[in-house]
Amino acid sequence: MAIDHGRAHAERAQDGVVKGLGFVEVVGADHDVRKHRCVPSLEAQPDIGWLSVRADGVACSTGHGCAASQELRRTRQKGPRPARRLGLRPSHGTVGLPRRSASRLTSTSARKRIRLAPETRRTQILDESARLILEEGLHAVSMERIARDLRISKGLVYRYFPTRDALLAALMHREQTELRDRGMASALQAVSFADLIRQTTRLYLQHTLDRGALIAALLADPSVARLMEEDSRSDREQTIRYFVRAIRREFQLPLPLAIAVVDLLSALTDQAGRLVAQGQVDVDSATEMCVELITGGLSALDGDRPLKL
Repeated sequence: MAIDHGRAHAERAQDGVVKGLGFVEVVGADHDVRKHRCVPSLEAQPDIGWLSVRADGVACSTGHGCAASQELRRTRQKGPRPARRLGLRPSHGTVGLPRRSASRLTSTSARKRIRLAPETRRTQILDESARLILEEGLHAVSMERIARDLRISKGLVYRYFPTRDALLAALMHREQTELRDRGMASALQAVSFADLIRQTTRLYLQHTLDRGALIAALLADPSVARLMEEDSRSDREQTIRYFVRAIRREFQLPLPLAIAVVDLLSALTDQAGRLVAQGQVDVDSATEMCVELITGGLSALDGDRPLKL
């Protein structure tokens, strides 16, 4: 049987869907496969840079004197021709897949990961954790889920946070640090004691309204509460010392009485935060009630009254 190479090459666009390694040459179904020493599959010749492939999926080594064999020798000397010339993409690892599937896999593997600065990446992971907690609950947070949502590797998440508990503790620490820093900034701007109570109370209540659900969910996790116990105690003691000094300067109260007053007033603002979170009162109204109760009570308090502690 004569081999019609011209027809074979003319028909390759119609016959060819099977991909070779590096470059694909598709020949017509009338190719004489006996003279071409055909092999049963593409995997049988993994080191060939050029393959002739019949339309029915049979590959040959092109070890004869036709144009395909000459092209094989040329490509072994100069390297394989790019598959793009035939409108095909390199198909390493996609033998037997349809062209559309192979292209999709190739484009996915070629997607470049966006490199971020370490602090930016850490913030991104924490933000995604907070979003999952607020939208789906604490149970939705996992290293696998965060990596999938951010389209990064799970190993990259572990690089920043060795465990899930460490991730949640870092998120809680960020919330506490933000509230403390903003509270201190507000305190420094206060022009009077009443203004100090008003600014710090409003900030606390607004933060409770915006982030209270997140903080409550985090503290409900025993592991997070245990990890944050020391930090929470330190923040609370720092806040108490600051307001004790402020009250003593303003009302000349003895130290034991000032400490007891601050402890009681902390319970007042905590309860106001719960009412705001439940929607029973708005931030501004709760703030003014706290200011009046705190300043009015302190003004009426007799510093010379004996206090049994």
